[in-house]
Amino acid sequence: MTTKKQHLFSNKEVLRKIQEAEKSPEKQAILRSVKEEMSLNRSKNQTQLLLLVFVVFILMAFFKILGFVLGMVLLIFSGNWYQKRNKKNHISYVDYFLLPVLREILPNIEIDYEGGIEEAIFDLVTPSAGTYQPNCHILFKDEYNTEFCNLYSYHTNQDSEGNTTVIEDFKGQVLMAKYATGLVGHVRIVPTSRGFFGREFQVGYKKAENGEKKIETEDIHFNETFNVYGTDEVSSRTLLNPYLLTVLSEYREKYPVTIWMDENKVSVSFYTGYQILQAPSCRKDIENLSLSTEYEKVQDSLSDFYDLLDTINTQL
Repeated sequence: MTTKKQHLFSNKEVLRKIQEAEKSPEKQAILRSVKEEMSLNRSKNQTQLLLLVFVVFILMAFFKILGFVLGMVLLIFSGNWYQKRNKKNHISYVDYFLLPVLREILPNIEIDYEGGIEEAIFDLVTPSAGTYQPNCHILFKDEYNTEFCNLYSYHTNQDSEGNTTVIEDFKGQVLMAKYATGLVGHVRIVPTSRGFFGREFQVGYKKAENGEKKIETEDIHFNETFNVYGTDEVSSRTLLNPYLLTVLSEYREKYPVTIWMDENKVSVSFYTGYQILQAPSCRKDIENLSLSTEYEKVQDSLSDFYDLLDTINTQL
């Protein structure tokens, strides 16, 4: 696998085509109608929330416990309406803004906005967690069979007094590609750091297990920021060339990156601390929606992740 695909997200001709299509009166009318509906859904949710707070306050003031129970029932029902309107906005965002832009890049691309990559992959490339919440699942339908999703994961702790604390384990992006890599066994590259007196901190990621052996490289800086575990050292070292080590070190300066590879797939996670390609949630963001701005978001964010996956693919 040696094809370079990094130009996909930086093609100026694609941006020009999107801008030209967006200028047509027909397209403008459609997008304006969609944005008006999205704004209306948001306004309905805000009005519903204010009315709900007022009604629950009145019920509790006059009926005490019974009022509280009735308020909870209202909260459940209104929550369903709230979620339905949010889902409608997500569908509108995907169908009229995100998907048309991405299909200018890869025509067969598909999006499941509420879904994610299979959970088993999260276990391989993100810190251990209790709950995984993926979104914006994109199937590229390219030669790598690439998949992408945002991911937020967490676990909860309970103290002696029964107070529960939510602890974030991961917030970022995950990519996976499926093809014959030529590797024997598997290799796992996880971020680490050094504290006082060179003490190592590999928080949330497992040490060597399942027949793995820790592999040191000749790059001292890389060894201080990443740990490599593989089941076949000879095969793993075919991947760990100076170029890839340098690229990974450059990414590590921006955010933690984790890689897991075996004979038929490559998985990469980026602990960026944020999520990308999110449906707008406020009126101003809805009003500013356009095809060209969404394409620019894809260029600024998704391309950076895809480029690293492509770089790994070219090393095999």
